[in-house]
Amino acid sequence: NVPTHTVQIKEGTKLYEILGEKEVLVNSFHHLVVNKVAPGYIVSATSKDGLIEAIEKEGSEFVIGIQWHPEMMFDAPEQLKLFQAFINSCKKNN
Repeated sequence: NVPTHTVQIKEGTKLYEILGEKEVLVNSFHHLVVNKVAPGYIVSATSKDGLIEAIEKEGSEFVIGIQWHPEMMFDAPEQLKLFQAFINSCKKNN
């Protein structure tokens, strides 16, 4: 639940729309990374060393993959926004 580094959020992405910030602190303890992004997906966040930290499906309502663990940082306002956006998307599409 402790932030360990920052990620840069690309403007114009769904993730940027949700978080409203160009940079956020995240926790991270993964040992795998995204090497190639599948067709139809875009990179929406990277770490300062250039590793892909988030991807999303272009044109979708809510298909976002992230490398950090917002469920462990739910008390951080910017991380809570991810959950709120997901719930709102589910309600809208129900």
